[in-house]
Amino acid sequence: MKRIICAALAAAMLTTGAAAYQVPHQNESDNIITHYDANCDPQAQAEMLQKLGLFLGTDKGFELDRTMSRVEAAAMLCRFLGGAEEAAQGGFPHPFTDVPAWANNAIGWLYQNKLTYGVTKTKYGADQPLDADQFSAFLSRAVCGGDDLKCLMLTDEEAEQLKGKPFLRSYAVAMSVRALSVSGGAGGGTLAEHLITQGVFTTEEFADAAWGIFSPFFRGNDAIMAYTVYAQCQPEDLKQISGTGDAEKNDLPYFYAYRPTDTHMEIYRVDWRTLESSRLGVVPISTLACSGNYLGQINGRDYLMLTDQRDDEWRYSLYSVEGKSFRLELSDEKIGKGTYDVIENSQDIVLSCMNGICRIDESGVSMLAYPALDGDSSIVYAGETSYVVQTKTDDQTTISCMRDNGELLQSYSVPRAQTETSNIRSLEYQEKLGMYQMLYGEAGLYQFDPKTGGLTQVISDPVVGMLAEGDTAFYLTHENGKNFSGMNKLGGDTIVRVNHATGEQETVLDASAGIPISDFEDTVSPSTGHLKFYTASDVGMQHFDQYFYDFDLGTKKITVLDFEAGRPEVMNDFDFNNPSVYKKPFIEAEQARLDEAWNSKH
Repeated sequence: MKRIICAALAAAMLTTGAAAYQVPHQNESDNIITHYDANCDPQAQAEMLQKLGLFLGTDKGFELDRTMSRVEAAAMLCRFLGGAEEAAQGGFPHPFTDVPAWANNAIGWLYQNKLTYGVTKTKYGADQPLDADQFSAFLSRAVCGGDDLKCLMLTDEEAEQLKGKPFLRSYAVAMSVRALSVSGGAGGGTLAEHLITQGVFTTEEFADAAWGIFSPFFRGNDAIMAYTVYAQCQPEDLKQISGTGDAEKNDLPYFYAYRPTDTHMEIYRVDWRTLESSRLGVVPISTLACSGNYLGQINGRDYLMLTDQRDDEWRYSLYSVEGKSFRLELSDEKIGKGTYDVIENSQDIVLSCMNGICRIDESGVSMLAYPALDGDSSIVYAGETSYVVQTKTDDQTTISCMRDNGELLQSYSVPRAQTETSNIRSLEYQEKLGMYQMLYGEAGLYQFDPKTGGLTQVISDPVVGMLAEGDTAFYLTHENGKNFSGMNKLGGDTIVRVNHATGEQETVLDASAGIPISDFEDTVSPSTGHLKFYTASDVGMQHFDQYFYDFDLGTKKITVLDFEAGRPEVMNDFDFNNPSVYKKPFIEAEQARLDEAWNSKH
C-alpha cells in the first residue's frame, strides 16, 4: 500500500475466509472491472448470467464489445429484480413511444414500479448509450431498491479508467457479476440470495452456473460463493485444514478438514463443489489443541502437516494422501520438537525442521540432517542442490550456502550494527528476478542461483526495498546502524541500481538528499525513466505524514509531487472542501530544501 487509504469497499465486498480453490482467468487483463476472487473473463461471466436468466444475448451472440443501450439495461434490471415473469404477463403500460416491442413489458413493469424513467415525458431514450454511473444506479436499485449502493458497484479507480470510453456490454456483465455478492435492502442478504428466494433460479442452478466464476469458501458448515450458501457439509463441525497461501500449490477441487475428539483427529477430504466428504483416517492426539496445514501436491500426492500439543510443546507429523491412501511419512520424533518453516523453492516442498531439512520431491520424502551451527541458525532458502543458512550471534550474522551433505560453498559475514536500538542483522525478504532468487534484508542483498547453488553477496549494507524490471533492479538501502521510522518501521536514504546480467552497480540517489524513504511506489515502472517513492513520518495514533516524490533517472532531479498529513484536521488552513490549501506550504518548503541540497548539484 503506497498511500494510506480507506479500504471499506474492499472489506465489504471481498474479504472472507481463505479459499483453497482458485478459479481460472483470475485477473483478465482486458477487463477493467475485475474481482480478486472471481473469473474475470467476460465471455465466461456472460455465460453464467445467461444460465441464470439474467443476461440475454442477441441473434449475434453476446456482443460484449458493443455499447449497452438504455433499453437493454432496463430489461436486464427487470430480470435482476425478479420481475421478468410478472412483466411477461403484460398489463404494465408506459408513455414512451421509442421502446421496441421486445422490451415493452419490461419497461412498463419498471415504470409502474417507479424504477425507471424516460429522458422526456414520451421518450425513453431506448437507443441512447448507457454510462457506468447510470448502470451503477440500475444495479443499486436491484439490490436495495434505491441508488444508495451505487458506490459498491464500481470502484473509484475503475470509474477513472472508464472515463471517456464507451460503456460496453462486457462492463455491464462484470458489474452485474459483482452485484450478485452485494448485500443491501431491509431484509439483508446478497442479491443472489434475494433472486433465489424470489424463485428466479434455485440454489442448485446458482451453484452450477457460478462454478468456475466465483471462488468457493468454507464457512462453518457451509460452502459459499458470492457470499451465498450453495452447499452444506456432512458431517458437521469440520474444521478446514489451512493452506500455505501458495495458489499454484493450492489449486484443488477439494480441501482437507479435520474433526477433533478427545483422543484423535478424524481427517476428511471434502469436495468443493458438493461438500461431500470422505473420511481418510485418524491421527492420535493428546489434547484438543490441534490443527493442520496443507503443504502442496507432488506427483499426484498431497502432503499434510498435522499438529498436536503435547507436554506444553507443539509436535508435528507429516502425512501423505494419494487416492484413499492416508499414510504417515514422518513422525514427530523424526521431525523434532518445536516449529517448522516452509522454505521457498521453485519445484519441491522443503521444510526446515529441528532435526534437519525435510525435502519432498518426485521420489518422495527424505530427511537430510544438516550440521549444527553456532548461534541462532535457520534455513532461509533451498535450491535444487544446496540451501542458504543464516546464523546470528551477538557480534555478527553469517550467510552461508551449503550442500545437502554439509559441504560449505560460500559464506559471508556482516557485523552487527553498533547501535543499541538496532537488531541483529538478518535476511527477511526474497523475490524472484529472472533465473535468480534475491534474498535481502538488514543483512544485505544476496543473489542465489537455485540450480547451481551459487550465492553472491551483492550489497553488504542493509537493503529494505526492491523494485525490479528485467535484469535491472533498484534497491533501497542505508548505512549499517542507521534507523528510519515510518509505517513499516523500515526505510532507507540511498537507492542503488544493479544490472544483474552484467554485475554493474550505480548509486543513483545517495543520503545527501536527506530523504528518509519509506518505500518505492511500485505502480510506476522504471522504464518510464522515473522512480517514484514516498516517506512516512509517524505523528501518533497510527497516522503518518507522507511526502510523495518523483526522481528523474536521466537528469537526477527530484520533484515533490504531493503531501498528505496524517491528521489534516489539525493543520493550519485545512478545509475539507479544498484540501490542497494546507498542502501547498509543505510541498513548497520541501521542494526548496531539495533544490538547495540536491537539485542544484545535478
